[in-house]
Amino acid sequence: TAAETQAETAAETQAETAAETQAETAAKEDSKLEGVVNMQEPETETTFVMVPQPNSNGHRDDDSNESSISARDPQQKLIVHYSGGHVTSYAASMVGRRPTDEDALLVNFQLPNIPGNCLTALFDGHGGSEVSFFVAHNAPQFFEKLTNLEPQTIENAIKSLDSAVIKLPELRHAGTTGVFVFIERLHTPKKVLAVGREIHPLLDQVEENDEEEIRFQPLENLICEDEALLASRLNLPAKDCPAPPKNRVITIGEDKNLFQLTVANVGDSRAMLIHEDGTYTRLSRDHTPSAAGEQPRIEKAGGFVEYSDTFRVNGELSVSRAFGDREMKANPYLFADGQIITAIPEIRTFYAKPSDLLLLACDGLFEGENMTPGFIARYIHERRRTIKHDDDYEHLVSSLLDEAYIRGSEDNISAILTRVREPYSTHASQGFSIVNGAGMLLQSGRGSYALATEGDSATESVED
Repeated sequence: TAAETQAETAAETQAETAAETQAETAAKEDSKLEGVVNMQEPETETTFVMVPQPNSNGHRDDDSNESSISARDPQQKLIVHYSGGHVTSYAASMVGRRPTDEDALLVNFQLPNIPGNCLTALFDGHGGSEVSFFVAHNAPQFFEKLTNLEPQTIENAIKSLDSAVIKLPELRHAGTTGVFVFIERLHTPKKVLAVGREIHPLLDQVEENDEEEIRFQPLENLICEDEALLASRLNLPAKDCPAPPKNRVITIGEDKNLFQLTVANVGDSRAMLIHEDGTYTRLSRDHTPSAAGEQPRIEKAGGFVEYSDTFRVNGELSVSRAFGDREMKANPYLFADGQIITAIPEIRTFYAKPSDLLLLACDGLFEGENMTPGFIARYIHERRRTIKHDDDYEHLVSSLLDEAYIRGSEDNISAILTRVREPYSTHASQGFSIVNGAGMLLQSGRGSYALATEGDSATESVED
C-alpha cells in the first residue's frame, strides 16, 4: 500500500542518514589522530603541507574556534621527513598545552622556474587555524610563477597572498604569522659583500679590493636594539649591542659557500642557521608592537599599543605583522604597509654551507624556560654529533619540541630542521609518522619519487 511504501522509504532514508553520520564521525576521529597530512597531487608530490588543528586561550591570539578538533595527548606529534634535490628536512608539530593546534608547515616546495631552489615555510595561527591552513595550502600557487628572488618580487607575492586571505569573509577573525626561507643552490660564483653570514642587499657584484664602508644595518644589530628597547620599557637591564663584524668581500657559489638563503618574515615565527661549531646566525627578527618602527605605524593608522601580560596591538594581538586580521587592515585610505597590522615582510639574504642546519620554529619553541637561541643551537649541536642515521634527525626534532614543553612552554610547538647538501639527488622520499607523548608510533606512511635532473620538473611518482 501507499502507507507501507512511505514507511519503507522513510526507514531507508533514516538508515542512510545514520550511515552518513557514522562515516562523518569516523572521518573526524581519523582527523583527530593525524591532524591533517596532505601529500600534494602527483605533479607537486615533493611538497608536504602539515596542518594540525586550532587552539584557544584568553586573548584573541589564542581564541578557540568551534570547528577545531582538540588533541588528546599534548605531546602527540605529527612528524614529517622529506629528502630530495639539495635538501633533507625533518618537521614536527604538537599541540602542547593549548586545546588545539593552529600551526601549519610547508615543507619543500620546489619553485619550477628557479632551478635548484625550494621553499620551506612555517605559519603560526591566531584566532583559529583557518588562516594558517589557508596560507600553507595556497602559498605554492602564489610563488610558483616567480622567476627570481628579488625582494620586491617576493614582497609582491606575499602581499597578493594576504589580499586573497582578507577577501574571504570566513577568515575575517583569524590571522597567522609566517616565516619563508627560499633555499637556492648557486651554480654561478658571484662576489658579494657580507657581514657575518648576511649578504648586503644592495650589492651583488663588488670589486675585489672594494673596502668602502656602506651604510647597512645588519639584522643581528636590529634584533639587539629591539631587545634593548623592550628591556628599557620594562625597566629591565639590557645587554650592550656588540659592534657588527667588518664588511668583507667573499665569493659564494663555490667551495663551501654554495647556498643562498632568502628569508621573508611576517610576525614572530623564527629562522636561524646553526653552524658546524655550535654557533648560530639569526635569520629573522620578531615583529612585535614594542619593536622599533612598529608602534608609530600602528598609532598613525588609528590603533594603539598597551601592556598587559605583554605589549599588544589594540589590547589583542601580540604581533604587529601578520596575514589575515582583516578588521585591522580596513582603513580604505591607507596602503597595505600603513595599516594597523601589515603583512609586508622583512626580507634578508644569507649564505649557507652544507655543514649548516637551518631551523624554522614557531614562538612556542622559545617560550620554555631558558629556551634561548643559544641554548637551542647548543642542544642541536651536541646531539647532532652523535647522529648515525637519518632517522636520528627525526628524533632530534621531536626531542627539541619535548624539551620546550618540559621547560614550560604554554603554546603550540612546531619546528622544521633542514640540511642542505651537495650533490643534487634525483631520488626523493617523503613520509610522515604520528607518535604519542610516550614515543609510541600511532600511524605512518611514506613514498619515494623520481626527480628529473636539476632544474627540470619532477617526474611521475612511484609509491612504496
